[in-house]
Amino acid sequence: MKVLIGFLLVAQFGFPQTRGAAAAKPEAATGRIEGQVVADLNGVGLRRARVILRPLETGKPALGVETDDRGRFEIRDIPVGNYSLTAQRDGYLTSSTFRRGSLRMPPRFYLSRGERVTNVGFRLRPWSVLSGKVRFEDGDPAVNMRVDLYQQYHSRGRHGFKNAGSAATNDRGEYRIHGLAPGAYYIAVAFEGNVTGPGVQDQARVDDSGRETRVPSYTTTFYPGTARLSDALPVRLSSGEELSGMDVYMRPVERVKIGGRITDGESGQAVRAASVFLERLDSGNTGTLPVFAEVEFDAESRFHVANVAPGWYQLWIESTVENRRVQGRQTLLLTNANVEDLDVVVLPARAWKGEVVAAANERLPAGFQPHVVLEPRSERGSIVDAAPAGGPFDVLLAPGETYDMFVVNLPEDYYVAEVRASGGDVRAAGLTGSMAGSQPFQIVLESQGGKIDGQVFGPEGNVWGGATVTLIPEPATDRVQDYREAYANEYGRFRIGGIPPGRYILTAWLDEAYCDVYDASGLDACRQTGTLVDVARASTQALALNVKAQPRR
Repeated sequence: MKVLIGFLLVAQFGFPQTRGAAAAKPEAATGRIEGQVVADLNGVGLRRARVILRPLETGKPALGVETDDRGRFEIRDIPVGNYSLTAQRDGYLTSSTFRRGSLRMPPRFYLSRGERVTNVGFRLRPWSVLSGKVRFEDGDPAVNMRVDLYQQYHSRGRHGFKNAGSAATNDRGEYRIHGLAPGAYYIAVAFEGNVTGPGVQDQARVDDSGRETRVPSYTTTFYPGTARLSDALPVRLSSGEELSGMDVYMRPVERVKIGGRITDGESGQAVRAASVFLERLDSGNTGTLPVFAEVEFDAESRFHVANVAPGWYQLWIESTVENRRVQGRQTLLLTNANVEDLDVVVLPARAWKGEVVAAANERLPAGFQPHVVLEPRSERGSIVDAAPAGGPFDVLLAPGETYDMFVVNLPEDYYVAEVRASGGDVRAAGLTGSMAGSQPFQIVLESQGGKIDGQVFGPEGNVWGGATVTLIPEPATDRVQDYREAYANEYGRFRIGGIPPGRYILTAWLDEAYCDVYDASGLDACRQTGTLVDVARASTQALALNVKAQPRR
């Protein structure tokens, strides 16, 4: 879902062809790539590594080879086209970073007719490992428990958690997860649904009078030992590190029930069937993690979800009423008491017209047909994609959802200057269906964006070919439309255009970003490695980006 905005330089290997006048040979129809895969720590060739050449055009097969005893490989019979090249091996992180001689190559390249590319080199870094034990509060091992690792991420206006690895505990309660890249991870021991197992209906305990008695039971537990995602602590791994002793103790909590009625907001009638989803919320109530939920509807059209642990949740409802797709959501704080009187209103998506216009005293380029994307800020939301042929276009906005707006095929030097709705600029607040009115919302494009032409150098003064170059607004809060990104070519050169006026952090990296660039509160590492750049309207700057050493973490 990530969209690269800016000027993308695609390198061509450009291997010179030598021909003799008297004995000219016909040019080969296909190309060839030769090289070696070595360990980054000691430069020793790695046998049994797999090198895969993937075409960027559809309809062409990927080509793969295995390295020999010295880590050498050769890929033959390569048609003309654009490609990416990766190397992988057990014990090491997969990499698409490679050099040709002393030049670091970009991740996407063009191979011309009959071109032979030699001296390609991959240096693979060892993967990291995380291990520990899962025990119950009395010290007994928790056997066959699934342990998941999650990494937090931000993508424009969206904040969530992605699964980075899983393992099951053995008979000693031990788990071990390998193949990990450096970074911060959240450890979660999954324990949801019926206690006895799938297909078994657990009976509640009752007292002497036959009344149901709540008994604490186990639930999904996050490191170091909490049932709440908002209280979980991340664990940080360095490159090649084997971190052990990350033990999680399962402690029983009082699980509760939630339930209530679902009402169609247009007819006022009860909804008798629906899909009900639960998501845990993090400490900022923005990042979400799905929760397994057992949902039942009774004869009175009330829904019930059992076995829910305390914490902050997002409740989602989706249904179809009289051929209308409806949706609703509600934020809940659960303590140790049942919540069975919810009233969730569901509504259909709301139609609204939009249009892309030029700023005052300007005009859009002749023949320009904008491609507009509205990205939801929630994890469950769907992207709204519009490619109007000209004039106003229609979009459907889901109820309760907030969208950020982008034009992904901006003409050269143009940028999104405003998004006009409800009498003002809503770029920071986002667009919602509740704003919809008779007048179209407007995405206003300005043509006087700035340009940066530069070259990237690493901390030791060497050229950083193939680096990812990112321009981060400073401050970044409420400026997701102003981000720009580009790749440096094999000589470290890059160009970024269509930059809105303002101050930015300009930084670059080779393998992993030094910070989560869309996390406005976590940019310190990128500030320390990069440099501040002020961009004026219609300006052009030529500069050398000298990336500072990555700070120790």
